[in-house]
Amino acid sequence: MHELGIVFYIVKDVKQVAEENHVEHVSSVVMDIGEVSTVVPHLLTDCWRWAADKEDILRGCEMKVNTIPAVTLCGDCNKEYETVKFGKTCPYCNSKNTWLLRGNEVEINSIIVFVVPLAQAVVTSAIRKSNEKNNRSDHSAFARHLPALEKMLWGGSVMLVVDHVINGELTWRFPFFTALENAGGGAVMLREMLTVGVPMSLVITAVWAVYALAKERKKKVQLT
Repeated sequence: MHELGIVFYIVKDVKQVAEENHVEHVSSVVMDIGEVSTVVPHLLTDCWRWAADKEDILRGCEMKVNTIPAVTLCGDCNKEYETVKFGKTCPYCNSKNTWLLRGNEVEINSIIVFVVPLAQAVVTSAIRKSNEKNNRSDHSAFARHLPALEKMLWGGSVMLVVDHVINGELTWRFPFFTALENAGGGAVMLREMLTVGVPMSLVITAVWAVYALAKERKKKVQLT
């Protein structure tokens, strides 16, 4: 069962990345598994469950598998076709001058989580500009401290974008997110946005709220 050997390498890589980023616990790992990679998804997840629960940082961590359809390219007619259905013979010209384009992957797929805080940053900037335009920037504690929230959101989003570009999770071509290039990647990305991106935005907003309240209390003390 070579799936167990693969899992050992995954555990090693995930632990290394977690330790480098000072992460105390990993809740989920998303894998891209090619359709003709010879890796059996349910065996991989079974082995993962056994191995992950032996590590404190991975205990209870869920493995999600994103299956990548196998696609072959014909060197004679330059057309792509389904590898599993037609094998090495091109269904368009019967040529055997073909090679596999994708479908043999066995790799960790990092999911984008900066989209939610980035969207919140855009909305916050729009609200601040509207307040300034209508001279409402000093009428409430919320408005007075909005620039601080804006800087926190934009700063965090930019750092995450840079990190994802460095790790090859963002590209300059449509659809920009590498997760969306694979079948089922959109659903996985949406789930990660809801489970990671939204909590991240809530934490940033909560920190800002504490900061704003502290500043307001300090201002009242100084006035008295």
